[in-house]
Amino acid sequence: MKVPGAGEDFFKMFSYPLIKGNPSSALKDINSIAIYGEIAAIFFDTLADAISKTISYENKFDFKVTVVFENVLQNSTLWFDFLLSWAAQKKILEWSSNNF
Repeated sequence: MKVPGAGEDFFKMFSYPLIKGNPSSALKDINSIAIYGEIAAIFFDTLADAISKTISYENKFDFKVTVVFENVLQNSTLWFDFLLSWAAQKKILEWSSNNF
């Protein structure tokens, strides 16, 4: 699975509606993750509860939820369930899996 990475300005450049969180700091830190509403509802009691909580990726890496965004339409050119910071995608995930 290819993990989607994005720069810290992603939510400033693209108009994905946010349910909770700050677009200015959404992917600023290497351990940040932005998730869409349905994922937040699966893992946490409420969408508000998701912010600042930790999600583990493949039981190896922990990421702090910084943004919950509205579901992306499947016919969108950029369709994803979650976004990690580009720094995390480069430094942690892809190098560790030899898929970079």
